[in-house]
Amino acid sequence: MATEILNSDLSSYEIQNASRRVVSALEAVIDLPIASADVLRKARERFDALTELLSSTERLATGDDAHYRDRVIVCDVSN
Repeated sequence: MATEILNSDLSSYEIQNASRRVVSALEAVIDLPIASADVLRKARERFDALTELLSSTERLATGDDAHYRDRVIVCDVSN
């Protein structure tokens, strides 16, 4: 999700920055099948910050919600 946000022009600077932090936390292990607990903890903390930021965002930065409605995906990450 974070890499998709980074490649999107629809997100605010704040959301792009939070996404960049998630990707940064995982870049050393992103293609590996396993990672250390410390790496995963840091990534989870940053992902939690990103999802909190996304859930608090009421409108897309473009203001054209009807045009982008099909691109907004809400997911439950409470597990």
